Amino acid sequence: MEIEQSFNIPYSAIEVWNYFKNVEEIVTCLPGAALLETPESGALKISMTVKLGPIVAAFAGDGEISYDDQNLSGKISGNGADRKSGSRVKGEARFVLTEHADLIGTISTQVNVIVDYAITGALAQFSRGGIVKDIAQRLTHSFAENLKLKIETDQIARASLAAATEQPTELAPQVDVVAPTPSLRTQPVSAPLDLGNLFWQSFWQRIKKAFGFSRT
Repeated sequence: MEIEQSFNIPYSAIEVWNYFKNVEEIVTCLPGAALLETPESGALKISMTVKLGPIVAAFAGDGEISYDDQNLSGKISGNGADRKSGSRVKGEARFVLTEHADLIGTISTQVNVIVDYAITGALAQFSRGGIVKDIAQRLTHSFAENLKLKIETDQIARASLAAATEQPTELAPQVDVVAPTPSLRTQPVSAPLDLGNLFWQSFWQRIKKAFGFSRT
């Protein structure tokens, strides 16, 4: 099945691209995902933890990522399996970044992603019908919000570091300031991707739309 999604980030294409080129940074933005080993020459060892009611499936597998710096595009592919549920997944995601500027010169970057995937086993029920597209939209939104927050946090940290390293004036007492340094190792582990929760949210939204229920 193929799904196409897009989102906008209020930063220049080069800024956003630098994060996409840092695999360790970008994986932390995806709910439930984690790197098992440090990436080497585009090869990935990755895991994806999925929660479905009382069942927690932990997919682990191999992947590969490649970049086209000239066109600000790339591709990531991989496959994984969960021994407990007997489910397997494989797929490929192609992404491209395009910078835009509005009439007053505000710059933003549009990220287009096309995902082609296949799921077998107990979780295959979520790969059918329109529900999976709703889930993909919610995942894309979460990823975009996490990426925005990461860029904002890093910018604040850099600004704090720059302010702390400025020479103090003669009238101001010199104080040793240690600026916070972002570290992936100190970040909390990403929570499992709750497919059950996403499923029922999407299902309820479809029911309300079908019967004209007002939003609560």
